[in-house]
Amino acid sequence: DKPVEKFYVPFSGPAVCQQAWAYLSQLPYFVTGAGFVDLEVMNPATNKGLALAALCRALGVPAEQVMAIGDNENDLSMFEVAGLSVAMGNGTDRAKESADWVTLTNEEDGVAHAIEKAVFGKEE
Repeated sequence: DKPVEKFYVPFSGPAVCQQAWAYLSQLPYFVTGAGFVDLEVMNPATNKGLALAALCRALGVPAEQVMAIGDNENDLSMFEVAGLSVAMGNGTDRAKESADWVTLTNEEDGVAHAIEKAVFGKEE
């Protein structure tokens, strides 16, 4: 008797995933992907950006003081809320274009590098 907030759908390959994305995007849901062979289908009133904004309000932290790090389209709404958005070097082109800057890849400890740069002012 409770509404579904989100469901996750894995696929056997990118072609099937893209075909499902095209179909599901016509329905009244927010569709995104965390990878290339999976989809997240959510209530349109739910996304990472809304969650981050709610967390900021609950903690009393201005969104301008928040750094969001992501690598895919499911992170774009979070990038819009955060004062600083950082895309992983191995992220999608759209994530990299949407971010304030791009860090190293996950194989190169990109999250640690981003924190060191943003918080401690360290460069390589």
